[in-house]
Amino acid sequence: MKILKYSLLFIIAIALSGCGESETVTNFVTDLPPAGTVTELTYDASPALGPGAVRTANVYLPPGYDATRAGGYPVVYQLHGVGGDENSWPTGFDLAQILDRMIDEGVLEPTIVVMPSAANALGGGFYTNSFDHDPVRNPGPNPALGFGAYEALIISVLMPTAEATYNIDGAKRGIMGHSMGGYGAMKLALLYPTMFVSVASHSGPLALSQLFEATDSRLLERIAAEKMAIDSTSVVLDLAAAAADRAANPLTLTLFGMASSFSPHYGAFSTFDNFWLGAGVDTNPTDNFQYPVAFLDSAVIADSTDDIWLGVDMPLVFDASGVATVKLDIFGLWLLQDVYTILKTGSSPFNLGFGAQQITDFSALNIYFDTGLNDDFDPADDVVGFGIIAQHEKFAELLGELGITHTSATYTGAHSDGVYTRIDEAFGAFNTAIGN
Repeated sequence: MKILKYSLLFIIAIALSGCGESETVTNFVTDLPPAGTVTELTYDASPALGPGAVRTANVYLPPGYDATRAGGYPVVYQLHGVGGDENSWPTGFDLAQILDRMIDEGVLEPTIVVMPSAANALGGGFYTNSFDHDPVRNPGPNPALGFGAYEALIISVLMPTAEATYNIDGAKRGIMGHSMGGYGAMKLALLYPTMFVSVASHSGPLALSQLFEATDSRLLERIAAEKMAIDSTSVVLDLAAAAADRAANPLTLTLFGMASSFSPHYGAFSTFDNFWLGAGVDTNPTDNFQYPVAFLDSAVIADSTDDIWLGVDMPLVFDASGVATVKLDIFGLWLLQDVYTILKTGSSPFNLGFGAQQITDFSALNIYFDTGLNDDFDPADDVVGFGIIAQHEKFAELLGELGITHTSATYTGAHSDGVYTRIDEAFGAFNTAIGN
């Protein structure tokens, strides 16, 4: 999308000598705003993602960027959704052009925007440190036993790297995101509130309990239907078959992506119950929830003599008829990473020291979040149908109960189709938070 300002001049009724006729001339003057630049930052991600890991971020530099300007520039970390990457915002939402316009109109201070690539092997990541929580398989716990530390990637690796590379004022730092990125933005702002002045979430899953507890949720029936369409006789999901037909299995793939972040499983193949099901010696064939995903040639557990696999524990099981039910102990692991639950309970077992002070500091941020009114459980509205509007309402209700000032907005649209119209609101809130 190109934002154009048109200056239209009509010259009417110019008399033509001797003929009494008139002529209309229309002059179009196109006035594009000064353009910022999008540059690429490639950096060593191995501290968070393991040896040899490299990640890339697109970085928007405002028009006239000056690497020596006194005081530096405000910065926003812009997080993408499931399956996205560093190109999601500049390509999918035309973010650079929107920022050019806002800066030109004087409604946004010239700002640097950092757009990272932060998806794991299953397209998730959820800006969460993924590691196996089972005390037997991972007694350390060893943070390497999972799909990657994506919370650490943003907070401890990307942010220091970006702010050492560009002329950034760390006192004017915001964080925003869409979908998975909206969840990540709100969660990181809650866990590290003194690092930011504002947070914005577009269509973020902010109250995971509503996935199954909302009165209009049909996720269990729908994931069962996806499984049955692939194999009506199996009591387990077939990830490979689902990935081969992504359009027909969006819910299956999204839930696997979430499980890779919230309930990863690392260990010998024999620790996955689906191994015993396949071997024909499963004592309970209707309680299979552990899915091996990838064989690891070089195991992190150096003294292991068994084959080591990385996989997930899914919070769902299927009976012989294909009916799905929630496995509460695994879903409980998901809720430990849930923004609503962390704020409601005032605790985070994976972030020691989190408590009342962090909530007080979070309350001081400029908090903005929005969701389309059709971002519901109907896949016809937004493909996945993940009930984001129910989660939005639940989270807004909690902020109200806690007396936390916030802006909660809804608009006509589904999960993604109206987001670009809300970017002005999010950056406007950030502009206010930095004192403009």
